[in-house]
Amino acid sequence: MNRPATYPHVDLTVIQRMPTFVIAEVTFIIVAILSFIHALSRPSSSPSGRRRHLLLFIFAIIGGSCSDLLFMHLPIVDNFWHSQATIMLTERLPFYILTVYASFIYIPIASVWRCGLPIISEATLSGILAVFFYAPFDVVGAKFLWWTWHDSDTVVSERILNVPVSSTMWVGIYTTMFALLFTYFLPTTNDMQAKQERLSDGSLLYNGGISAKTPSQTNQRHIPLFTISSILRAGTASILAIPLMMLHMMIIQCIMGGLVLPPPPPPTSSMLGLTLVAYGSLCISSIADDAAVSNNQIRLERKQMSFKGSGGGKSYSLVFAIVFHYLMLLYVARYCDPIHSISTGIHQTYGPCNVKTTDYAGETCNKFVCDVLEHVDYKLFSCGENTIQPIYKNKELNWYTICGLPKNDAWVRSSTAYSISGLVMFTLLIGIRGISSTTMPAKRSLD
Repeated sequence: MNRPATYPHVDLTVIQRMPTFVIAEVTFIIVAILSFIHALSRPSSSPSGRRRHLLLFIFAIIGGSCSDLLFMHLPIVDNFWHSQATIMLTERLPFYILTVYASFIYIPIASVWRCGLPIISEATLSGILAVFFYAPFDVVGAKFLWWTWHDSDTVVSERILNVPVSSTMWVGIYTTMFALLFTYFLPTTNDMQAKQERLSDGSLLYNGGISAKTPSQTNQRHIPLFTISSILRAGTASILAIPLMMLHMMIIQCIMGGLVLPPPPPPTSSMLGLTLVAYGSLCISSIADDAAVSNNQIRLERKQMSFKGSGGGKSYSLVFAIVFHYLMLLYVARYCDPIHSISTGIHQTYGPCNVKTTDYAGETCNKFVCDVLEHVDYKLFSCGENTIQPIYKNKELNWYTICGLPKNDAWVRSSTAYSISGLVMFTLLIGIRGISSTTMPAKRSLD
C-alpha cells in the first residue's frame, strides 16, 4: 500500500490485508446507527427525552474526537497510532473511530439514565460500564493491530493483555466526567421543568403519590429538538470533561505514586483497581444517601422524568447494539487469526538505536523503534512470505508495515471472559428497568 497523497482517503483494499479491521469498522457503524435510532425514538414531550439523548449522541462524538486529536498531536503524549482504515479522515484519524465514541460514551450513559439514579451514582456507574464496554474492544483491537502503542513510553508501559492501564483508566474517568458534567449542565429536570411536565401530561403529584389522567385527557407538549442554550451547555460539558479527566487522573497518579508532585508517575494496575472500587463505592453510597435524605416526592419525580425520557420508550435498538458489539468481539477473538493482519501505515517512527526522549511522565524512553523486529503483538516489515520493505539502517521511517503474531489459548480465554463479563453487566442493568417498561414508577417502589 502506497502512502496516500490527500485526505480524506478511501481504500477498499483494506479488507484484503486487515479483514477483522473491516469487521470492526462495519460493526461500530451499525452500533452507532442503532444508538442514534435509540436517541431519536425517545419521547419528544419530556425534557429528559429526545433532545437530551440526541445531544448526548452528538457530543459524545465531538468530545471523544477532540480528546483523540488532542493526545494524538501533543508531542509529549503522542504514543498511539491507528491503522489505516477503509475511510481515513486524516492521515491518523479513521472515520470509524467517531462511531466508537458514539458507542462507548452514549450506550453506558443512556443505559444508566433509564434507572433514575442521583447524579453521582449516574456518573460513576456510567464510567464503570464504559470500562466494561471498551476494555474487550481494546484487548481484541491491540491483538489484531487495529492500532498500536509506543514500545517504551512509560505512560503506556504497564499493560493487561497488552492493553495499557492508562487506556482503560482514560475510558472510565473520561466517561464519568462527561456524564457528570452533562447531567449538571443538562439536568433531567428542574423545578420549573417539573411543573411544566406535570401540566403537560396531566399528572399531579400529591403526598408522594401519583394520579395520572387518561391519554384522552393529556395535552402533550413537545420540547423543541434543539435550542442554542442546550447546544452550548452540551458542548461545554463534552469539552470540559477533557481537562477534568486529565486533572482527575493526575491526582490519582500523584497520590498513589507516593504523594509526589507533577509530572505524575505512570498509571498502574493498582491505580485502575482503586479507581473502579472508588467509583463503585461512590455509586452505592450516593444511592443510600439519596434514599436517606430525599423525600419520596423528589425521588418519585426524578424516576418519573427518567421513565418518560428514557425507560418509558422501547429500548430494543439499545439492546441490539450492546449484543451486536459483544458478539463481534467474541467472534473475532475465537475464530479469527491475527497472523492475517498486515498493517501498512503510520506507526511509531523506526530509526536509529539509543536515541532517547522524555515522555509525559517525565521518564526517559526510546524515541524510535529500533532493530527489535518482534514486539508483544507484532513484527516489523516481514510478514511470512510477504517481505514488504527492507530495513533501512539509521533512516527514520514512520510509514511501514507490521504484521500480527499468533494468539494462544490463554489470550482467547481472557478476551472471551472480558466480553462475557461486559455483556453480563449490561444485562443486569437493562434488567432493572426492562427493555420496554410500561408501568410508571409509583410511590410503593420508593418506600
